[in-house]
Amino acid sequence: MVKFFDVKTSIYLDIVRFLCAFVVMVTHCCQVIFEMNFNSHFIGDIQHGAVMIFFVLSGYVIAYTTTVKKRTIVEYTIARLSRLYSIFFPAIILTVICALLTKAVNPSFYEIYNNGNEILRYILGVFYLNEIWFLSAAPRMNGVIWSLGYEFWFYAVFGIFFFKKKGLKGFFLPFLICLLVGPKILLMMVIWMFGFLAFRIQKIIISTKLSWFFVFVFLVISILCMSFFSSIPFKLGTYPLFWASQFITDYVVGVFFGISIWFLPLKTKKVQSSQIILKNQKIFRTIGDLTFPIYVLHWPLLILFKSLMPIGLGLNIQFLIISLSTFLICIFVGMYLESKKQLWSLLFNRILLKLVGKKDFET
Repeated sequence: MVKFFDVKTSIYLDIVRFLCAFVVMVTHCCQVIFEMNFNSHFIGDIQHGAVMIFFVLSGYVIAYTTTVKKRTIVEYTIARLSRLYSIFFPAIILTVICALLTKAVNPSFYEIYNNGNEILRYILGVFYLNEIWFLSAAPRMNGVIWSLGYEFWFYAVFGIFFFKKKGLKGFFLPFLICLLVGPKILLMMVIWMFGFLAFRIQKIIISTKLSWFFVFVFLVISILCMSFFSSIPFKLGTYPLFWASQFITDYVVGVFFGISIWFLPLKTKKVQSSQIILKNQKIFRTIGDLTFPIYVLHWPLLILFKSLMPIGLGLNIQFLIISLSTFLICIFVGMYLESKKQLWSLLFNRILLKLVGKKDFET
């Protein structure tokens, strides 16, 4: 049975992903400015937990698009590549610019965020190779890039399995792609699959009010787990799994959040809503679409602005200036980049047209 997003469900998902990006930005701002005054372990747990929610939401949305929209493998590829690169490629350029400016105005502060081999790290990042196997090579000037090194391969592995040919031969390419990405990414893809299953598994029939009650109950449980659950099996960042080190803890967070969104009310057919509701939905969709720009643009801006702060300026004042400036720039740049996303779709459309041929492209 085909399931469609309820308007309230769609708005809720946009709010959750926006809040996750906002939490990551604010906690990073705390780390940059108050680095000796905050419990970095707690802040790190919240940041990492927000990324786990992103992973689950990503799987949930991909389950929706592949089930309801019935995309071909070419359409799926174009949608994923244009979505990622329309924001990520400009973010890489911004990171390089911020790194050069920070180094020029405050070399000692820049060294805190210089983890060496920067050019190689940027190259690996552009092709999402920074987290394959036992690498963890994201440039420290934009540490959030690590998660995109997972997200891209979640899309790739899923797409190759979902659109594979029938028979045993169809498993050859999926096997190769799994061999390429290595165990870390496959371990964390389980969390992504929690979101996929949350959409695909048949729901129990209960009232809408009761559904929303369980949505919020399991959301709270997942937040409590990310905040207070111990790191299992290893502390986050431990070699060789690095960001996947506490994968069992992350599974717990992912399961409870997956259960939360499983309870979200869905429709079995599209319902025409009023103009006011549609207008509100469009507003929240615009807010939700700013999630990715905020998430991937904020970190280098925070570092640059901190390097420009005059000595003696109070930390609280610094926090207000830096956080507000970063947030506003992310919003305005994000809105501009979102308006140009169609150009990236056309670019990848042309590239794939040349690679696979017009006949295959149209089928």
